[in-house]
Amino acid sequence: MAVSVRGRVHKLRVRPGPDGKEDFKRQVRVLLGYDDSMEFDVIFECKTPHSGEKVQLHGFSAFDAATHCAAVSAAKRLKNKAHRTSSAVAAAAGFLHSSSSSSSTSSTGLESISRSSSAPAGTSSS
Repeated sequence: MAVSVRGRVHKLRVRPGPDGKEDFKRQVRVLLGYDDSMEFDVIFECKTPHSGEKVQLHGFSAFDAATHCAAVSAAKRLKNKAHRTSSAVAAAAGFLHSSSSSSSTSSTGLESISRSSSAPAGTSSS
């Protein structure tokens, strides 16, 4: 979960439930520089899992809902990252497969890429 304190964002690991809430309070207390006698409150900004609409959840009583939203958002980010990674790997594999199928095509393709990136057309880059 990302926590903004005095304009800086800190990423905290959170666990659901009463123990997780108490651990979260301790972590935020440390970030704020508060001792155990000082009280504070929080406002959680979340995107709803289904619509993605931003909502504000006020107070520690909303901790479980906020951790649920954070978990769903994290899972979506991981899924999107995995999809982007697998797409890039598939694209690279397709390039390698087509490059290795014909050595003359491969060297011509690489030559024209080198030429166009480092020297004007019609000149040699070697």
